[in-house]
Amino acid sequence: MLNQANDTIYKKCLFPLFGALMGSIWKYVWGLNDTVLDLILGIIVIGLFIFALINIKKMIDRQLFMKLISYTLVFVVVFQIAIYAISIVFQGMIAFIMAIILLKGFWEIVTS
Repeated sequence: MLNQANDTIYKKCLFPLFGALMGSIWKYVWGLNDTVLDLILGIIVIGLFIFALINIKKMIDRQLFMKLISYTLVFVVVFQIAIYAISIVFQGMIAFIMAIILLKGFWEIVTS
């Protein structure tokens, strides 16, 4: 969907998007109960996600944007549910490894 050869797409779209997805699993992996840290991380994750979506909208046409948004929204829901379920049953590091595997698969879908 997104051209891998373009450095601008990497810097402005893909890295913030995947940074937000990785930041969203922080609570599941490390299990910290620090409210201030969770709030700060939540603000950063939401900001990165919105920044990535705005840049994606600016750089690609409407039809591809709608397709990419639908893939992203479905992935985010499945990703969060899967990582939450894994972190309940297993330890945080296993959830982190599964998150990396899921993100690698999503990276392949988005950049193909």
